[in-house]
Amino acid sequence: MKSIHTFDVRPSLPKALQPLLAMAHNLRWSWDHAEGDLFRRLDGNLWETCNRNPVALLGAIDQSILEAAAKDDSFLAHLKGVADRQDLYISGEGSWYRREHAKENDMLVAYFSRNLELPNASRFSPEDSACWPAII
Repeated sequence: MKSIHTFDVRPSLPKALQPLLAMAHNLRWSWDHAEGDLFRRLDGNLWETCNRNPVALLGAIDQSILEAAAKDDSFLAHLKGVADRQDLYISGEGSWYRREHAKENDMLVAYFSRNLELPNASRFSPEDSACWPAII
């Protein structure tokens, strides 16, 4: 029998773990080992099964694991530290550029590499990178 509709049933993130969702959708986890370790801590075997893809991991993880992590003080401290560093990174505060060029607030600089090597878990194809803008 042919299926009529497919539904994705995903675990619900407890409020304390909500920052994981933003982290999973930001590619910073692919080079920031502390972020990757955070997802690995949830379920190391599933992390590998999902090809180190945090979006897939959060979509497949057992709800009881999320509930336990939301009550684990060590995990929550790790999450807070990583989330704080990500917020600082995104805001640009505390960066070398901000310290050295604080008076040049109207200058925007961006670097996009077509050679960026993303983990196998990425949902991007090489064709997607051709669409990335070179100038902002």
